[in-house]
Amino acid sequence: MDGVKGGRILPSADLPPRNGRGYRVTRPRLRPAAREPDTPGDRGLALTIIIPVHGRPGGLDACLESLGGQEYPADRFEVIVVDDGSPSPISDELLNRFRGRLQVRALRQDHAGPAAARNLGARHARGENLAFLDSDCLPRAGWLAALTERLSSTPGCAVAGMVEPGCPQNLLAATTDAITRDVLEFYNADPEHGSLAVSGNVAVSAAGFRAAGGFDETFRYSEDREFSNRWLAQGRRLLFADTARVRHVHPVTLRGFWRRHCQYGRGAWRYHRLCAQRGTAVTGRAFLSANGALLGRPFARAGDPRSVAIALLTVLSQVASGLGLVAEALSVSVPQLFRGQDARP
Repeated sequence: MDGVKGGRILPSADLPPRNGRGYRVTRPRLRPAAREPDTPGDRGLALTIIIPVHGRPGGLDACLESLGGQEYPADRFEVIVVDDGSPSPISDELLNRFRGRLQVRALRQDHAGPAAARNLGARHARGENLAFLDSDCLPRAGWLAALTERLSSTPGCAVAGMVEPGCPQNLLAATTDAITRDVLEFYNADPEHGSLAVSGNVAVSAAGFRAAGGFDETFRYSEDREFSNRWLAQGRRLLFADTARVRHVHPVTLRGFWRRHCQYGRGAWRYHRLCAQRGTAVTGRAFLSANGALLGRPFARAGDPRSVAIALLTVLSQVASGLGLVAEALSVSVPQLFRGQDARP
């Protein structure tokens, strides 16, 4: 497994302190512009797939298996797995099972979050383009072909793909995936002029990604929204490829569902505050209009017998996100919010 000096992106003394909930209390940190030297004989790759992972080796195994079945020449892309400080490091034995079919290698860092892991992979990538994929996502066989076709149609662009439910029997997971799908469809209604990509299924020009500053490593959630906003603010194009599909296979419990959407709310507060600072914030009226439209979508699916349950869980998710947003604004945890405790200093 390839290493990073000291297992870190930066020496610990250079890292800003955390605020107790995993967020860096600092201004945006954008550092992927520097690129590691190419390894001789490895030039000419069209694309590098970057997969951040923290634990879940079973999910990574299934993800790599799906990549081995792509309808795209295996000698035209490489795969970089970035182990984000997993309690049990990703084993060479797991990766060796795929090395006959995939050009796959691994990097490891101390636990710093998925944005930092993706940036690390980007700094070591040899492909002309980058594709970011989550370890709990299984790409359809035509995924890479669809992404590269869109990338070649508009050089220098970014391409957002679609996320499908991968655990339809798990109603909570199906709700989260339905929200993701609705958000992608809403914000990319014009596929030639999209405005949102999710970090688990997006491809981008490697040079453009580095020039844009990569993912903001101070975000643990909503880093994809922030990147999409910054990418567009810099005058770049974002396209949408509905045929570039991945299945999100991540069963969740009610507790996990609630916690995840609270964290989405926390990320949303930081995202909207940063957009306000850079002058790209949406108006309150546009925000309410967009959220009203998204909340109404599950109720419109009369053909799905679970539509009412998904609609109600969607409302619950927005309650959790709203509480997370308020808690982040007050610099407290959600339980502290209910106990009325003062904000942290």
